[in-house]
Amino acid sequence: MRASEHELVERFGSPLFVYDADVIRARFGELRSALPEACDIHYAVKANPSLGILALLRSLGAGAEIASRGELLAARAAGFPPERILWAGPGKTTREHEDAARAGIAAIHAESHEEIRRLDALGTRLGRRIQAGVRVHVPFSAGESTRIIGGASATKFGVPEPEALERAHEWARLPGVELRSVHVFNASNVLDATALAASARRTLDLAASLAERGLPIERVDLGGGLGVPMSSSEKPLDLPALGHALGAALDVVRRERGFAPRLVVEPGRFLVAECGRYLMRVVDVKTHDGVDFLVCDGGIHHLLRPALVGQPHPVEAVTPLGPTRPQRIVGPLCTSLDDLGEHDLPSLRAGDLVAVTRAGAYGFTEAMPLFLSHARPAEILVMDGVPHVVRARVEPEEWLEGQRIPEALRATTP
Repeated sequence: MRASEHELVERFGSPLFVYDADVIRARFGELRSALPEACDIHYAVKANPSLGILALLRSLGAGAEIASRGELLAARAAGFPPERILWAGPGKTTREHEDAARAGIAAIHAESHEEIRRLDALGTRLGRRIQAGVRVHVPFSAGESTRIIGGASATKFGVPEPEALERAHEWARLPGVELRSVHVFNASNVLDATALAASARRTLDLAASLAERGLPIERVDLGGGLGVPMSSSEKPLDLPALGHALGAALDVVRRERGFAPRLVVEPGRFLVAECGRYLMRVVDVKTHDGVDFLVCDGGIHHLLRPALVGQPHPVEAVTPLGPTRPQRIVGPLCTSLDDLGEHDLPSLRAGDLVAVTRAGAYGFTEAMPLFLSHARPAEILVMDGVPHVVRARVEPEEWLEGQRIPEALRATTP
C-alpha cells in the first residue's frame, strides 16, 4: 500500500485516509484465534463507520455493536443481520428504541432503570417482550490512560451495581422486556491482558449473581478496551494470554456457579486503528524560536484525537530519506490546538507527503470537518492491491448545498 501513496494522493486528493484491508483481516484473525469458542466478536462501529470497513468485518464473521440510529442504518446497509447487532449507549430516544425493536436486533443494552421501564412499556404496546440487556456500572476498572469511558467513578454510563442487584427480581417480572444480556464496559485502549482478564472475571461473577436473582442471562458483554500501542515504548496486548484467561474464567463460573453464558467482546480500535494512514501534504516549512514547523494541509479537523486526549499518533515521512530531527507537525486551522505533536522526521519541503499512522480508528469518525470549511477527505480501502473509494471527497462548494438564506435577507447590498 505504501509504495503507491503518492499516486493515491494524486488521484484522490490531499488530505486522504487510506485503509489496508489486509491489516484488518490479520487483526481479526489473530483475535478470533486467541479467544475461546464461546466468545463472539462484535465490531464497535463508532471506531470507524465507513460502509466498506463494516462490510469487510461482516464478511470476516464479526457482529456489530452500535450506539445510534445512524449506526443501526450503517450496520444494516453493510449487511449485518439483526441478530448480530447489539446496541449500547446513553440517551437512546423513543424512536431509536422502536427502530431497534422492529429491526429485531439481538439486544438493546439499557443504561438505567428508567430506560428498562421505557423498553417494558414499548414491548407491552407492541405485544411482545423486547430482547434487551442491562449495562452495569461497576466499582472496578481495567484501567485506561485517559478518561474516555469513565472508569469506576461517577458516570452517565450504566446502572450502578448495587441498584442492578437490588432490582433484578423486579426486572425479571416485567412483561414487555427480557433482560438476557449483561454489559460492562469501563476502560479504553488497555494493553494489559492481566487487567482485562481480572475485569472479565469480576463481570462474570456479577452476571452470575444477576442470573441467580431471576434474570435469564445468556450473554455477558465485556465491552471493548483492547489496546493498540501508540508509541515504540508500548508493548502490544498479549492476545493468547487474554484468550486463555477468558477461557479459564468461563470454566470456573460454569463449574462453581452453574452459569454458562456466551461472551462478547466489542473491539473497535484494535481491529481498525493500524489499518489506517492519514496522508497530508506539506504546504510550508518554517522555524520559530528554534522550533521547526511543518505546516500541512491536514490537521485536527480530520484527526481530532491528539488534541482531545493529548496522545499524538505516530507520524512518518512517506519517503523517509536522510537524517531525522525533531519537527512539529501542525495544520491549517486558525487555532494553536491544531497540533499533531513533535516527531523525528527528515528534512522535508513543500509538496512532500507525511503520514499519520494508526489512523483507522477515531480519525474520520471523530472529526470536525466543518471548522474553517476545508475539503473533507476521501476514504480509500485498499483490497488486494486495488484502491476502492469507500467515501468520496467533499469539496467546500458542497458544504453550501444544504444551506438556505432567508428570503428577507436576500436584499440588495446596502
